[in-house]
Amino acid sequence: MFQILKGFPAFRVRTGKKFWFTFYGPLLFVLSACGSENNQIIAVNPFMSVEQRHPIRVLEGVKYFEVPVPHGEKGMTLMQKSQFSSFIADYKNGSESELTVRVPIKPKSENAVRRVVKDIRELIMFAALPSHRIKYITYKGKQGRAVFSVFVTYPGIQALPENKCGIWGNSFSYNKENTPYYNLGCATQNNLALMLDDPMDMKQPRIMEPPLADRSGTIGKAFVAGKNTASSKKVEGGRISEVGQ
Repeated sequence: MFQILKGFPAFRVRTGKKFWFTFYGPLLFVLSACGSENNQIIAVNPFMSVEQRHPIRVLEGVKYFEVPVPHGEKGMTLMQKSQFSSFIADYKNGSESELTVRVPIKPKSENAVRRVVKDIRELIMFAALPSHRIKYITYKGKQGRAVFSVFVTYPGIQALPENKCGIWGNSFSYNKENTPYYNLGCATQNNLALMLDDPMDMKQPRIMEPPLADRSGTIGKAFVAGKNTASSKKVEGGRISEVGQ
């Protein structure tokens, strides 16, 4: 689970009214992204691309893993252990910062919290994380809270869409210019932001791996000899027309 954690430094996302002004010759197009409940009519610049209308921002924030600890819990479940191992693997591959384990102070399920923290410590040790990068702190939960949680957090970056989808204030019954509507492409941009494995891919391309020396030598020799340099693959079986028969 990688979500925004309330109460900790979260991903800085502007809320409320936001305005974009784009000049094209004497024209002024104003895009106002307010809640869809306002049914606001939005003028869309026909020369603005989907990426400009619904940009994806790479922002710094906190990634966290939460383990709810109800009274009488015997420790982490198998599913929680599997998810936490994946969380730790992402931390090892994408961060050099400090990993913080936040433990509630004197909850009703104090014994259960101890067992969960023990499981977390064992999984961290199994992942061979350096001890100087692990920090254990306590926090005071709200009184009367039925279930307390143990949080494991670390600073990270995440790709987030600038706008929320679902703004349908414009009427589709009359559009003689056949211009794009404001909400066009919003879902695609949101899905792309969620699917990114490394948000830094939005900022810069990855370094290309070196070519295979053996293969490059083989192609070079074939080229010098005037032979065909394309790879030839033989398919066992019949002809293409026989596939599916």
